Amino acid sequence: MNIKQELKTLFYISFLLFVLLFIFNNFKQENLPNIEKNTFEIKNLEEESDNKKLQEIVENTTAEGVIVYDNLNNKILASKNIEKKYSLASLTKIITSVIVYEKDENLLNEIREMMKTSNNEDAENLALNFGKNNYEQVEYMNNFTQRFGYFNFRNVSGLDLILVENTDKRLAGGESDMLSLLSFIKEYYFKYPEIFDQTIILENNTNYKVDQLSFLNASKTGFTSLSGGNLFVSFQKGLNRQIFIIVLNSTEKNRFVDVQNIANFLLQSSI
Repeated sequence: MNIKQELKTLFYISFLLFVLLFIFNNFKQENLPNIEKNTFEIKNLEEESDNKKLQEIVENTTAEGVIVYDNLNNKILASKNIEKKYSLASLTKIITSVIVYEKDENLLNEIREMMKTSNNEDAENLALNFGKNNYEQVEYMNNFTQRFGYFNFRNVSGLDLILVENTDKRLAGGESDMLSLLSFIKEYYFKYPEIFDQTIILENNTNYKVDQLSFLNASKTGFTSLSGGNLFVSFQKGLNRQIFIIVLNSTEKNRFVDVQNIANFLLQSSI
């Protein structure tokens, strides 16, 4: 084969490779959108399925009221009986802590300890910073929370007020509906995260399950005869994404079970 024939053969081979490469690229570009669309549809179906499962888990909790909130997307992921009014029990101390902290930031360590141990006497002593007696304190708290919706406080600790000794005639020390409570926590959790940062430490904590929930960032318990078992937690799912779970009127034991079931599912779900 002479040089001219070799060049001619090389030209044909090069041309054939160019045509094949052109066909392959066109095929890839034409089918890529379909692949992406199918992937998107699969993800949507998975998320829709997981959303239904989450709502089923919430419906099957012992708690009477439940709300699951995604702060990053400003979205309620699941809920149960959120329109009702509930006794807050010691979740009242979240509001007390915020007000005390705004009055005197030097009391941070005392506030942290009170939030973790949920000590009623400590709450009453701290509240002297915004009222010299119970009347002034609850008036201040009710005015402070008015813009968030429905709150009604009768003391700073959340303890039931027993109307008649040795009977079930009681009034809630603090009460709210779930959306009002969520609105308050949403604002002040991110404004004053330092108030909550000791609530995930196990020692002397009324939440004795804090070490059993992954990525936990905050916790607050509440329990009285009137309220049943209450619990608020915040945990992280992904970057800058906090999930709030509030359960109200569960039992002393099952409030932890309710929250763990919801949190554990969310952590492994596509939601």
